[in-house]
Order: sequence, then C-alpha cells, then structure tokens
Amino acid sequence: MHPHVVREEPAARVARAVAKGGLHRAVKAAAEKVARAKAVGPVAHAQEAPQEPAAAVAASADHPRGPNHSRAMALIELRNVSKIYHLGGEEIRALDDVDLDIDAGEFISIIGPSGSGKSTLMHILGCLDSPSKGSIKLDGTEISTASMRDLARIRNRKIGFVFQFFNLLPKLNVLQNVELPMVYAGAGSRERRDRAMEALKLVEMEGRARHRPMQLSGGQQQRAAIARALVNDPKIVFADEPTGNLDSHTGETILNLFHELSRQGRTIALVTHDPEIAAVTPRKIEIRDGKIATNVDARLAGANQGPKFIVGSARNESRYEGGAE
Repeated sequence: MHPHVVREEPAARVARAVAKGGLHRAVKAAAEKVARAKAVGPVAHAQEAPQEPAAAVAASADHPRGPNHSRAMALIELRNVSKIYHLGGEEIRALDDVDLDIDAGEFISIIGPSGSGKSTLMHILGCLDSPSKGSIKLDGTEISTASMRDLARIRNRKIGFVFQFFNLLPKLNVLQNVELPMVYAGAGSRERRDRAMEALKLVEMEGRARHRPMQLSGGQQQRAAIARALVNDPKIVFADEPTGNLDSHTGETILNLFHELSRQGRTIALVTHDPEIAAVTPRKIEIRDGKIATNVDARLAGANQGPKFIVGSARNESRYEGGAE
C-alpha cells in the first residue's frame, strides 16, 4: 500500500493548519479557501467469463454476477488500462492492459500479493492517479484524461475512502472529522452538521459525535472513518485493509457494517491481501503481475478454509473472477 499518496489529500493540509494555528483558524482558512475556489471554478482537493464453485454453477451460469443481476452500464468501466513507470532503462508495468467492470451495488474484494498491482489499481479507480493509457469511465464519465483539479472534484463527490489507520484528525472531534469532505465541497455549516449526524447514525456513532479520536476505541475510530466516507453519498467506497489495525472481533463488526451497507445498495470494494477478508465478499478480483488473473488463487480468495469472519450469507454467495483453481 502507499498511504503517503492518500495523505496528500486536503485533510493533511488542514491538519498542518491546526498544528500551526489552532482549530478555529484552520476551519476559517478552509472556509476561505472554498469561497475563493468557488469564484474561479470547481473546488480542488484532494473479464467476464466467471465460473462458480461446482455447487453454484448451474444456478448462475446465465447470470455471471448472480441470478438477480441484469446487464446495464457498469458503474466503473476499465478498457485496456495500463500504468507504466520508467526506472533507468527499465519499463515497469504496474498495470498491464486491464479490462474490468464494477457494477453499482456490488460488494467485491481486490486481492493479490504485495507488488501485484492492486494498490495501483485502487489509486486509479479512486482517481488518485491517472493511467498511462486506456479508458476509464466512472458513472458514465470518462476520467482517464481528467486534470488533477477535475479528479479532485470527482473524488470528493463520487468516491469514499476508508483506510487501515483511520486517518482522523486528532484535534477535531468526530463530528468535525465527518464534516471535512463537505467543507471542501462548499456545504454550509447547518447542512454539514445535519448530514454528518445522519452519517454517524448509519454507523451507530451519533453518541460519540463530540469525542476526539483518542477517546475512541479502534473500532469506533474506523466507524467514524466510514461515516466520513459516506457523508457525500459517494457512488463507491474503497476500503484499504479496513480491518488490518483491528482485533478479530472488532474486524468482524466492521465487515458486518460493510455488508449491511452493501445490502442497502451501496457499492463497496475491499482492497486486501487477507484471504479471511476476501472470503466474505461475493466477488473476488485478483491482480497478478499487473493483470486480472484468469484463475483466482483459492488461497488468496479464502476458498480453502472456513472464514474467520461470518458476514451475512457471503459464505454461500461467493464467486470468483475467472473461476477457482
């Protein structure tokens, strides 16, 4: 993972402002920045041929994403996407001619060993980086050639992020942390407060709205981070190793929360190397040497073991991108 890429988001700049001049000055500065940006333009901030396990093949052969799936425009479409780096005289293909569709409402995991390209894929899907070549559409909009300013606007309005280490600002309380994406979007104070409280209610954290992050348990901090990811009603939420810093019981609680959000129709993508996390998602996408694997490694997908986390009916719904080995 590359957490340093994420921490260049505006939240980090606000954190520095807080350290230098206190909460009031930081919030005031953020509001003034939004007002200036409004005057000049948008706010700048930050293969389908699946095979089921044998028992499920007959029921889903004509419906590769499940018996209730109907083919429509995918929420995210990648076509011939590559990310190429040049180091010295060597060409490194972090992603190599990737085709991928993610439909609205899917609950997926993106899996692969370290160095496989899954972090690069998440950064491109999350508008944190641009591909070297290829086409990417998010909610029907071509984003592969978007400027950094436009990518920042898209991130704020259409994408939510949840991270392993929560990334909550320590000098802001929970409510203020959840409000931050709306500060950058230019929402008024009353709207920010109302929407932040609604998001906190979704994750059962409204009673901790005035607490600082250090007054919360790890699980409570992650639920606050999930509320922050949801507050702008994004089209998709990316969760990068969301249980990696939690004990197994708390991790199960967080995965059940993601499962419930999926049942409500939200699109959730977990990025993980942990097979026990991957085992709870109905769809697994394995990245191997920068490509979508034709046959998913059953060990990475958690298929050869009973999952530590029992979430909904995912044990019985699971399918593999490309088929099980």
